[in-house]
Amino acid sequence: MTFAICLANRGTFPGSLFDTARRELTKALVAQGHKALLLPKDSTRHDAVGSPKDGRVYAKFLAAHRGEIDGVILSLPNFGDENGAVVALRDAGVPILMQAYPDEPAKMGIHERRDAVCGKLAICNGLRQAGIPYTLTADFAVSPKSKAFAADIRRFAAICRVVKGLSNFNVGVLGARTTPFKCVRIDEIAFQRHGVNVETLDLADVFKLMRSADAKAIAAKRKELDAYARRTPCCAKRVDALARLAVAVDRIVDDYGLDSVAVRCWDEFQTEWGISPCVVMSMLNDRGFPAACETDVDNAVMMKALGLAAGEGEPVAVF
Repeated sequence: MTFAICLANRGTFPGSLFDTARRELTKALVAQGHKALLLPKDSTRHDAVGSPKDGRVYAKFLAAHRGEIDGVILSLPNFGDENGAVVALRDAGVPILMQAYPDEPAKMGIHERRDAVCGKLAICNGLRQAGIPYTLTADFAVSPKSKAFAADIRRFAAICRVVKGLSNFNVGVLGARTTPFKCVRIDEIAFQRHGVNVETLDLADVFKLMRSADAKAIAAKRKELDAYARRTPCCAKRVDALARLAVAVDRIVDDYGLDSVAVRCWDEFQTEWGISPCVVMSMLNDRGFPAACETDVDNAVMMKALGLAAGEGEPVAVF
C-alpha cells in the first residue's frame, strides 16, 4: 500500500527532529512492504506543515496523488500546528493515522523537547471539530522504531483496505426477504450514503437464467462441483440444477458488477428445483467472493469488510 507522510511542525519547537522522523517512518513502512510518499524537498519549512499556508501546499500534494494514496500518517516529531493540519487533511479522502513521538526524560532541553503529546491532543480536537475522521495509535505516543508502531501500521493498513474496498461497493440481493427474517432488514439509503449500492433481483429472474443456462457452462460447473464437494450418490437432475444456479449467479455477478451477494436460500429452491444453494454459495466464498444466506445484506457487506481487513485472501464468515 502507499501511505503519504505528513509531518506536523510548530515554529517554537525544535525543527532538528524532522530528518530523523522522515527516515524512521519510511523505514517502518518499507519494512512491511509499503511505500512512503513525502513532500518534495524545500516545499515548506522542514518540509512539514506548520501553518495554514503549509497546509495548502500539502493539500495540493495530496490532490496531485489522488487515487494513488491509501492513507495518510500524520506524524508529530514536535508539538505540531492544528490549523495547518486541518487545512492539509480536510480533503484527504483517505484514512488518517495520528502518531506522536514520545519525549525522552534525558532529552528535555530546548533543542530536544518535543511536547508532541500535548500537540496531538490539540490536533485531534482540531480535526474532530472540522469533521475529519482519524485513527489513533494504540499508545498515545509511540516511536516509529517500536514493535508497537509496527502493529499500528498493520492495523491501519487493514482499515485502509476496508475503506477503499467498500467504496463504490455493489451488493446483490437474489430474492426478496422472507417475512420470518425481520432480523436481516436493512436501510438501503443509509448504505448508499456510505458508498454501498444494493441491487435486487427477483428469484423469478434467477430461475429464468437457470433454465436458459448454456450447456457448456453447465457442464463446466458440474466438473467444478464434483471437484469441490463430496456428496452421496444422487440423481443427475439435482447436480444439474446446482450447476445451473452457479452459472446464473456468475452471470448476475458479471452483469451487475457485484462485489458480494445475499441469497433467499429457502424455500423456493427446495420446492421448485429440489436443491439447497448452500454448496454454490460455499464455492463463491471459497474463492473470496462473499455470499450470505437468508438475504442477509448486512453480513454480505461485513464478510467483505472482514476479508479486506484480514488481507490474506482467505474466506470469512459472519454468524
